[in-house]
Amino acid sequence: MFLNKDVQYLPDDVKIEVFPNPAHSFIILTISPFNSDCADGILIYDLSGKVVYQSNNILEENYLDLDNFTNGEYILKVTTGTLNKTFKVLKK
Repeated sequence: MFLNKDVQYLPDDVKIEVFPNPAHSFIILTISPFNSDCADGILIYDLSGKVVYQSNNILEENYLDLDNFTNGEYILKVTTGTLNKTFKVLKK
């Protein structure tokens, strides 16, 4: 994995939640306070680094369908400009 020194992390006043986790068929990702001008994308990677989900349409509340995902661990990445936040998601 490469590190990008230009990437910063989300400020403490931006709250991102992912639930339920572990998940069976879906997860909900919420962002508050939400600013659509800064929301760039959502990526989900499997543990080999392959992108298995990508969306450039971010809302304050995002429903992500996991029905077609195999059971296991995934990395969810939310990007907003040069800022990002990652989460480990478990699909059961």
